[in-house]
Order: sequence, then C-alpha cells, then structure tokens
Amino acid sequence: MKRSRILLTLLLAGFTLAMSAQHSLLGVWQLQMPAQQDGGAQWQNVPVWKIYKGDGTYCAFMLVNGEMQCVLTGEGAFTILSDSTYSERVDENLFQPELKGKTNHIGYRFIDADHLGISVQAEGTAEPMFEMWKRVKAEMPQAAPQGPPPADGRPQARRPRPQPNGPDAADLDDDD
Repeated sequence: MKRSRILLTLLLAGFTLAMSAQHSLLGVWQLQMPAQQDGGAQWQNVPVWKIYKGDGTYCAFMLVNGEMQCVLTGEGAFTILSDSTYSERVDENLFQPELKGKTNHIGYRFIDADHLGISVQAEGTAEPMFEMWKRVKAEMPQAAPQGPPPADGRPQARRPRPQPNGPDAADLDDDD
C-alpha cells in the first residue's frame, strides 16, 4: 500500500510537470488590433509576435519597415502563477528600457484555444492595458498573401519571372 501511494505521488508529480511544460500559453502569438470592417468590429493582425517557450523564457519581435526588417523588442522570463495570472521578468525592452529588471504581473484569459486576451497594469499608468493575441499555427492561411502591395496601392496582376538559364513562358507551350 505504501508503495502504491509513493508511485501514485510520483506519477501525479510527473503528470503535473508534463502539464506545466505543455501549458496553453506556450507557442507563438501574433498581436491583433480592432478594426472596423463592413459595419462590424473585426480583429486585424499586426506585425508583432511573442514567443513563450517551454524553458520559461519569452521574446517579442516586430517588423519595422517596408523592407521587412525585423527587430527584437523584448525578452525575459515568465512564470505561470495561476489559471489567470502570470509574471514576466523583463530582461530587455526596446521601447521601454526603464522596465529592464522589473517583473510585471499579467492577467490572461483564453477566449478560445487560439485567442488570448491579456491585461497588464504598467508602472505609472492609471488604467490597465489590454491586448488580444492570436496563436500562430503551422498551416497555410485561407488566402495566401501575394506579397506587399504596390507603391500606388492599386492591385496588379503578377506574372511569373523567367528563371535565368531556365524556360521562358513562351517555351512552356504544349503544342510543340
């Protein structure tokens, strides 16, 4: 009986560790902002991402210009405190360097399996800041992006470019 209790305790401890390693917060998330479309509120992806890793670290990065340059905006460590709160220790923050070395407590709630709402009370602010994040999945989106829009904003038909030392479009006729 004593062995059963010890074995059960070890199994539960292992299961708890495995569950914390597979927490729903882990993964890659993309920031979303509200946008008005067709008379209703929609959420639109913005070029900011955050990665929560299984080793308890996180990093955030964003695209900063039309040349698709990416910069690391923040990194540090996080700890899950409850089913609605986690803490982030800030090691680096590009936009708020005064946060370096500080720990923020962040409220979170899963809207569904792929949408995460967070609330953080930043130091020196009267109101909490709210953000919506969408999980990034390893799957093709419904409509694959066709690249950046033209400078004048008008859509253009795209033609495949002939490959160097390869067939030109005219060489691909089947009538030969």
